[in-house]
Amino acid sequence: MRVSPERRLELGQEAWRRLVQCPENAYRRYLLCECVDAYLPLDEEQRRAYETSILSDPDPGVRTMSMTLFEKFREQGRQEGLQQGVQQGRQEALRVSLELLLGRLFGPLSAEVKGQLASLSAEKLDDLLHASVQAQSLEELGLKS
Repeated sequence: MRVSPERRLELGQEAWRRLVQCPENAYRRYLLCECVDAYLPLDEEQRRAYETSILSDPDPGVRTMSMTLFEKFREQGRQEGLQQGVQQGRQEALRVSLELLLGRLFGPLSAEVKGQLASLSAEKLDDLLHASVQAQSLEELGLKS
């Protein structure tokens, strides 16, 4: 079934109203609304308009269900962002620690070596940090100055 992009928003809103008022238990209504939200083909602008319209629906049941569902998606996004931030922070801390240690062991690091370190994953930086304790030169660690 082909539906015009303009009509999708209207159909999504109507689906939510009907689902909130259906005789299913609250948990099943929630899951059904989640399915509508997940599979409604909207672009970013339409998605914002859809969320706004659902959050301001005259039916209090629709508004309550939407706040619960949309807050869940926002929280998921926050958690993913937090995990990504922690990973980036760990990588940066390893890079700085390794630069300090290598600078102390082998003298000032060239921009090239610092660039090589900046391009490495946290796992590789961790491996280099451990290997640097026994290394005799930057070349031994695979770093070219």
